[in-house]
Amino acid sequence: MSLPRKNRKAKFLYDNSYKYAIQGSLLGLLIVVLTYTLFFLSVQYPFDFSSLKSIHSNNPFIYIIDFLPLLTSVGAFYIAHSIQIDKISISKELDSKNLLINKRFYF
Repeated sequence: MSLPRKNRKAKFLYDNSYKYAIQGSLLGLLIVVLTYTLFFLSVQYPFDFSSLKSIHSNNPFIYIIDFLPLLTSVGAFYIAHSIQIDKISISKELDSKNLLINKRFYF
């Protein structure tokens, strides 16, 4: 059983948006891991939770880095969603223009 055309476009819209949101969160996680790796290697902290606590107390900017996976996934979802909406509206406009041209002129 296939979905109606309108529902297929809506499903496609959200499938691509979620794909980009997952990629954005993976990019954010990679940035977090690289940041912690740099801190552990440059300052010679041992790898445990007490050193994570001391890194956060010495550098409050790290709290922003901790939220990067969330921020990048939401941002990627929003951008992908708006691009997909634009693509669908342009496609509808082109279809209507093609139909109008084909009605008036016989090729």
